[in-house]
Amino acid sequence: LSFAQSSRSLKDEEYASAKNRGFSLEEVPVALDGIALYINPRLVDQGVKGLTLAQARDIFTGKIRNWQAVGGPNLAITPFSRNLQSGGTVDFFNENVMEKQPLGANVQEVRDTTESIRKVATTPGGISYATTSEVINQQLIRLIAIAKEDGQKFVSPCADSTCASINEKAFADSSYPITRRLFIIIKRDGKGDEQAGVAYTNMLLS
Repeated sequence: LSFAQSSRSLKDEEYASAKNRGFSLEEVPVALDGIALYINPRLVDQGVKGLTLAQARDIFTGKIRNWQAVGGPNLAITPFSRNLQSGGTVDFFNENVMEKQPLGANVQEVRDTTESIRKVATTPGGISYATTSEVINQQLIRLIAIAKEDGQKFVSPCADSTCASINEKAFADSSYPITRRLFIIIKRDGKGDEQAGVAYTNMLLS
């Protein structure tokens, strides 16, 4: 690759691997992003107003298995997730929400966000997560508000009740708890790859 886009920071072993191959890597932040949790729409009508980070973690580790435990109906929770090795979003979710705990045995693996949306939409107790830009304005699911801790205000990833646009203010001031930076990874080799990465980064930041 000449350069890369990444939805997580580089890891120490990746810096080391590049060094062993005779070049260095630089990550340049180019955007802010938030990860949204979304549920089957009927759950909103049945009392699910939002989740704390701890509740989200307990759902995806299998500790909480019924919606009744978080203010919803007496209904089994069916979490969906991509494989934890399949990309930056799931890697970030695993580190920052799951705190590197393994997914529960009740979590069903999906291939991608499209499949996840379809599964959540057709599963009464369904829940999943994705980068907000991929699930905003989707009529088949409902994005839910998140609170960092018990007793704190739930903050929605949506700008308003129609959820047609992203809550940019909450992402920018980090009041929405699951935000991150997106990066361009530049290959500092003094050659064409580096020039291409720098030019692409500058275009995004223009």
